[in-house]
Parts: sequence; C-alpha cells; structure tokens
Amino acid sequence: MTRLDLPDAAVAAAFVFGLTSVLAIWLAVRELFGTTLADGAVLLFVFCPTAYVLSLGYTEGLFLTAAAGCLFALARRWWITAALCACVAGLSRNAGVAVILAVVVTALPVAWRARELRPAAAAAIAPLGLAGFMAYGWALVGTPFAFLGAERFWHDQRFVWFLTPLQALVTALRQGPGAPTFTPDALAGGALVVGLFGLWWLHQMARAHTCPPVVTETVAAPSVPLSWWVYTSGALLVAYSAYFTDSIPRYAMAAFPLFVAFAWKIPARSQRVVAAVMACFQVALVTAVLSVAVHPVAVPIVP
Repeated sequence: MTRLDLPDAAVAAAFVFGLTSVLAIWLAVRELFGTTLADGAVLLFVFCPTAYVLSLGYTEGLFLTAAAGCLFALARRWWITAALCACVAGLSRNAGVAVILAVVVTALPVAWRARELRPAAAAAIAPLGLAGFMAYGWALVGTPFAFLGAERFWHDQRFVWFLTPLQALVTALRQGPGAPTFTPDALAGGALVVGLFGLWWLHQMARAHTCPPVVTETVAAPSVPLSWWVYTSGALLVAYSAYFTDSIPRYAMAAFPLFVAFAWKIPARSQRVVAAVMACFQVALVTAVLSVAVHPVAVPIVP
C-alpha cells in the first residue's frame, strides 16, 4: 500500500502504532483515574527499558493500541467497539486471549442482568479475530494451531508453565554478574519481580478507593474494574510462559495497567527521576540491539 519495502514499512507501521498505543493507554487510564494519573502512567510506560520495541518491526504497538482501546471502550460501554478492538488484538498476537476474556467477563453479566443485545453481541464478536486467524492457519497448513507449531520450529519454543522467569531469577542471583547469561536472566527475573509488585500495588490501589496526593483531582478514584484484572493477569501469564528469557521483559510490557499502579505509588516529584533512570537502561538496551545490526560479532552482548 505504501510502496515501501518490507523493512521500511514494518518500522513505519510500528512507529505509528507506537504513538497510537500511548494515546490509547492515556485515554483508558484517564477515563477511570483522571488526567494526572494518566500522565504519570504514560511517562513511565514510554521510558520503560523495553519500550524501544515500539519503534521496531514488532506487534507491541498494534496490540497495545487494541488492548487499551478495548478497555477504554468497555469503560464507556461501547460494546461493539470493544469487541472489534478485541478482534484486532486476537489477530495480532496470542496474548489477545486476555483482551477477549476482558470483554466476555464484562459484557456477559450486563447482557444477563439487563437483557441487552449489544453486550451479548460483543461477547460473541470478540473471539472472531483469533478464531479467524486459527481458521486461516487451518486452511493454509492443515491445523488451527499452526502458530504453536511455528514457535516450536523456531528454536524449539514451547509452553514452560511459567518456570522461565523464576529459573532466570534464581540463576542470576546464584551466578552473579560474571555469568555469561546474567543480563537476560536478570531482566527476566526483574520482569517477574516488577510484575508481582505491580499486581500488589494495583490491589492496594483498588482497596484505597481514593487517590493519594499524586493525583490532584478531588473526585474519588473508582475501584479497578474486573476487565483490568483479567487483562493484566492474562498478559502477565502469557509473558511468563515464554521459553526464552530475553522475550519476557518485552512481553510483560503489555500489562500496561501495572504502570498505573506504579504511577499511583510513586510520588509525583519522584516520577521524573524514575523515568530518567529507566531511560538510561533503555538506551543501554537499544545500543546492544543496534550493535548486532552493525557488528554481528557483538551478538553475545545482546540481552
């Protein structure tokens, strides 16, 4: 469509969807928790060490745009819009299952209690993206689970029951910085620790009912919706089931509601300092990744 070659088109699309993902996350957070908390969450998100992938040929930007757009639409009870966003999420990556479940657990109770057709239709439409992708794989290669076979073909990736980040954390602590795999192990273990703390702080935020001084709005903050819990938990479970340690931090970034919990917990005056520290880590990761493109002999340093 753009007449660009594949690498240039992939980077251009990733950059555009990276911008739209930030906007969608900001809208989703603002809808429930106010402008100040939305600003803080987006600040931490864009300076997250793995956020550089929003400018690479990956699907993070597209998936996060669809996921955050879905949660925003659910908050406004735009049922069909939420379902269509879930379809896009299901087409872009397997973590779309979490977005689909968020629509289903929100829409079906409303459809049952209010006897409304639109939420019931949303629950039925939401899985069609993932189902369509599986049907396409079935028609093309003879199995609806072709994407799982492709992962196994690529360096024998497989479902590991969430053991990889835990094993990586233990290995990093046991062997120390001198180990050849310390960087990816530390990053994967760090993603596990940060995710667990984020879930705990999100729980504390839900129990607080009112925002701390970091939020300037005078209105009480609503409790964290069930759709947010379903999506966040599902996104983390998918991330922690990755076979390779170096994929876990990137996958865990999809659980963007955790950035809301961090922005709620971290005082406003400290958020810029935290963002600056994370930006330094982001630059280090980008340098390592780009060095491989320029000097292939540098592959061992890449996390």
